[in-house]
Order: sequence, then structure tokens, then C-alpha cells
Amino acid sequence: MVVSVLKGTNMNKELLEILQSYNYLSEKVVWEEGMVRKNSSGHTREVAELETVHSGRDTSLAYVFGKIIGNIDETEGIQILQSISKLQVTDKKSDRYGAFRWYAEESKPIDTNAAFFTMAPLAILLLYSPEKLSRNAASFSSAFILPNRNKSS
Repeated sequence: MVVSVLKGTNMNKELLEILQSYNYLSEKVVWEEGMVRKNSSGHTREVAELETVHSGRDTSLAYVFGKIIGNIDETEGIQILQSISKLQVTDKKSDRYGAFRWYAEESKPIDTNAAFFTMAPLAILLLYSPEKLSRNAASFSSAFILPNRNKSS
């Protein structure tokens, strides 16, 4: 399927191989409530003893690859973005405002790294293939706290 979707594009060989690998692995991805379930514990203390976790980073990566190869539809895509957005601290009074939890099972963010690893794939998709994102761009930008670049207001 990946080859037929991407045939005739300028995609380099390495990226095509990655997408082909994802296509194979995507058959084994388990989605629950818009998140990818890992059948292992997480790397943070709070979830280290759990048997399964729902990873923001893995969900973001699976979303991006799924949108590129076309196996995530509009409705599912919006649900996934909304699930990822629930990992972000939205309380403006919090010292972790804007930070992300690594896993849905965590009660609070432990560091600021999760924001980078969760959002980087989404940002790359937005910059390089915005047509692959939800047709309703507002559903993406309104789902996350994005930095206000206009400091003059």
C-alpha cells in the first residue's frame, strides 16, 4: 500500500523504507481511546510498574505515519489529536503550563522533554505536509497551547 500511495513522489529511499516498516508495524499497533497502547511499562517512575501505558510520543509518531500513508481518517485523526492534547498542562497558574506528560497514566509532567518528543512529529507534518493534517486546521491549533510569537501585544 505504501509504495502505491507514494509512487511518483520525490520521497527519498530511506524515508520510503521507514514508511514501509511503519506500514508493517501499524498492523500491530493497538489504539485505545485515541492513544497507542504499549504493552510494556513506561520509562518514568510513576508508570514503571505498569504492564501497559499509553504513550504520547508513540501516539504522535503513529498519527504522523498513519496520516502520510493514508490509514487514519479525518474522524480518527481528530480523536487522536484531542487525546494527545489531554497530556498537556493547560492551567495557566501551573509552573508546568504547556508541558506534556509522557503517558496518559501519569498524574503530572516530570520534565519538559515530553513536549518536544510529542510535538516534533506533529510540527514536522504541519510544516511539510499540512494537507495530511485534519482538514479543519483549527482542530489542530486549538487543541494545543502554542507559543505566542507576537510579543508586542
